[in-house]
Amino acid sequence: FLLANLNDKDEHLLDASLKKIVKKYNLNYIAMTQGEYGIKHITSNKAEEYPTRVTEEVFDVSGAGDTVIATLTASIIANLPIKDSLELANLAAGIVVRQLGTMPISLNELLMKLHSLTSINTINKVITKDELLNRIKTFRDHHINTCGKKPIVGFTNGCFDIVHAGHVTYLQEAHKQVDILIVALNSDSSVRNIKGTNRPIIGEADRALVLCSLESVDEVILFDEATPLSLIKSIKPDILFKGNDYTIKNVVGAKEMKQWGGKVVLVPIVKGRSTSKIIKKIS
Repeated sequence: FLLANLNDKDEHLLDASLKKIVKKYNLNYIAMTQGEYGIKHITSNKAEEYPTRVTEEVFDVSGAGDTVIATLTASIIANLPIKDSLELANLAAGIVVRQLGTMPISLNELLMKLHSLTSINTINKVITKDELLNRIKTFRDHHINTCGKKPIVGFTNGCFDIVHAGHVTYLQEAHKQVDILIVALNSDSSVRNIKGTNRPIIGEADRALVLCSLESVDEVILFDEATPLSLIKSIKPDILFKGNDYTIKNVVGAKEMKQWGGKVVLVPIVKGRSTSKIIKKIS
């Protein structure tokens, strides 16, 4: 509004004024950041919206505008089409606002996020937390109405980095005991925080795709935290599954499960099968 010399915060009037500025000064376009609404691309004859890519919780917006400018500039230098440049800038800003303080983003972070958007969103089993909670509620209500009893909702979690026979067997055994099995998958950033900068070997989009291909898996949800405790408390599953290499007292969420009458089941693991051993063998 300052650039257009406007006191009245009318969006239509702003668009018209900015179009005139583009034409008057022979500019190619104006790219205007709009906070939570994304970026607006204004030329001499049109104004086009590029909605924000932020789908997770926003922690700190510091540096988001600078990130947009930097990413947009780099994209233009690389001769990317303006549409792709604006989408990429939006994506980069969405990564930054999920972190506390002014933090730069790496090329790998941007590539992984871009990959996850182009891959995960095409998989029906991968859903957001709100979608999952609605789906579970609908499933429980429908099951009670049609079967006359409460369904058994199962929950498990893990990194599932290089899915192997041990994982497949574990998930099959868990699914046999429930009506629906939810798998919470550690995001790439979560895996790095837990296992170090060299992990994951396989990105979150590909790990999710492999899990979704298994008949034993009904729903997949990604989470960024170190543990899925928040998800467990929200979903309130009837059975929480972990491998028998754990003890019940060491299972995250075991104490909380008692609050709604749920239980923890330890599934026997297949000996000699582990991602660490596969990585070691490859190395």
